[in-house]
Amino acid sequence: MIRTLALLALVLPFSFAQAAEKAASTNALEITNARIFTPMKGMKMTAGYGDLKNTSDKPLTVKVLDAKGFKAVELHESSHEDGKMKMKKVEEVKIEPTKTFSFKPGSYHLMFFGADPSVVKEGKMVPVEFDLNGTKQVVEFKVMPRTEMKMKK
Repeated sequence: MIRTLALLALVLPFSFAQAAEKAASTNALEITNARIFTPMKGMKMTAGYGDLKNTSDKPLTVKVLDAKGFKAVELHESSHEDGKMKMKKVEEVKIEPTKTFSFKPGSYHLMFFGADPSVVKEGKMVPVEFDLNGTKQVVEFKVMPRTEMKMKK
C-alpha cells in the first residue's frame, strides 16, 4: 500500500503536468478570416484560406485531419516553377511562437475534395479539424461565394 502511494506521488505530478501542457496547447491556435469558397459549378473540390496565429510560447506543428461535408482535406502549397503554377501536398506547417501563418491564394492553402452539396452551401459553417502538436482543435470555416475570392500576394 505504501509503495503504491509512493509510486502515485511520483507519477501523478507528471501526468497532471502533461495534461495541463496539452490543454494549454489546445487553444494555441487562433484562426481568423477562415473561409472556404463554394466549389465551381460541376466540381466537388475547392480551397480554403485563413490566418493562423500561434498564441503559445512554443513552436506549433499544424496538420489538417478532417472537414465535415468533404471526403478529404489536405494542406497544399502553390508555387511558380519554370513559368508554370504548381501545387503540391504538404503534411504540415510549422508556426513559430506568437507568429501568424496565412493560407492564401497562390501560396499555402487547404484543398477540400468530394464536397457534399447538401452540406457545403454558401453561408454555412464547416467544422475543420486540425492536429496541433498532437492535440486536436476544431475550427469553423464559413462557406463563401466565389465572387468574394481575391488573389493576395
